[in-house]
Amino acid sequence: MDVLLPLGSIIKIKNDKSRYMVIGKRIKDDTQQFDYLCIEYPYGMYIGAVYKYINEEDVDVVSFLGNINK
Repeated sequence: MDVLLPLGSIIKIKNDKSRYMVIGKRIKDDTQQFDYLCIEYPYGMYIGAVYKYINEEDVDVVSFLGNINK
């Protein structure tokens, strides 16, 4: 089983200057499965917010690791 970043992690993706917060994992749409559902950080969810579906290989930098319960 692959280990994915925890929810709340803040990441940068390749070829994009924006930062994103992970708000979902293992997301399926009508045709594909993605590792993460993200929203632009620090703006969060608002009317008209754009969600971004990405895969692990698209992550360039992890600037904050979300909550890990042990």
